[in-house]
Amino acid sequence: MKKVSVSFFFLIIIFILSFFYILNNNQKPLIYEEKYYKFGTLVSIKISESANKSKEEIKTIFDKVANLLDELHIKWHPWEENPKNILYNLNKALQNGNSYKVDNDTLNIIKTSKYVAKITNNLFNPLNGKLYEIWGFHKEDFSKNKVPDQKIIDKIVSAKLTMDNIKIDKNIISTNIKDPKIRKLIKLDFNAIAKGQIILNIKALLRSNNIENALINIGGDIYAMGYRDSKNKTNWTSAIFNPDDNNKPIKIIKLKPNTAIATSGNYFRNFKIDNNNYHHIINGFNGKPNNKIKQATVIDDNPLIADALTTTILLSDKFSKKMNKSKYYIL
Repeated sequence: MKKVSVSFFFLIIIFILSFFYILNNNQKPLIYEEKYYKFGTLVSIKISESANKSKEEIKTIFDKVANLLDELHIKWHPWEENPKNILYNLNKALQNGNSYKVDNDTLNIIKTSKYVAKITNNLFNPLNGKLYEIWGFHKEDFSKNKVPDQKIIDKIVSAKLTMDNIKIDKNIISTNIKDPKIRKLIKLDFNAIAKGQIILNIKALLRSNNIENALINIGGDIYAMGYRDSKNKTNWTSAIFNPDDNNKPIKIIKLKPNTAIATSGNYFRNFKIDNNNYHHIINGFNGKPNNKIKQATVIDDNPLIADALTTTILLSDKFSKKMNKSKYYIL
């Protein structure tokens, strides 16, 4: 009987170890997901098992996210009166010519809004809240919406309210509008940017619970925390929705860690009269929605910027070119 060489046994051991190494690295990580319905849309949180948490710990974290969403839903609701609704109370103070102290998250929304308003020549304008209201978008049901009277539209548009009328002194917000009749038209609405801040709040909560790899999706505003598979550096992916064919996405995008992608379309939150489509994104310069662009998608490091620019592009695509860091797709 022939002796088997030591080198042969060594090769067998190397082969076995290599096999299990490859097998282990090819295993896809388990993804935990929880869904919520908030802000009039579907919210999805996916957490990669690379967090090394038990199912019970993951469930506790998802419960914390649910509580956070409840809190933020009240905090920036565009029309519901509530002592905890910072946006509602801020608008009331500004309408009365008073200042109002806001928390750091609300301050970030306002500061970013002023920045985006500046680079888009005020096409992005959260002070269009009164226009959203008269078009019937400050309610849950749009089935009975009507086109508002042109005189009412003209009254609001002629006031020429912009984010330049909002003043910031540390955390104190005020307005430079002296005329009480014009002040009554003030109505900040964060619908076009708040989802970006909500993403940052969820991100902070997850990080405080030692979660580094997650995918946050708030009705099409998506943020990639880390990787889907941190071991193999596999990116999270996102499909750009195709409104004409749900089965054929426009593009599949690999999201780098800490990257946001936001999509807005004129087919969300809208109503039709005589085959005319009226959506909730209103041009403050004429007081009407624009239907020339069906959908816009923006990729940016900052989820607030991504959120705000998709809205702006639906009104006009030319301003997006000023954002050097952003990538965008238009239909």
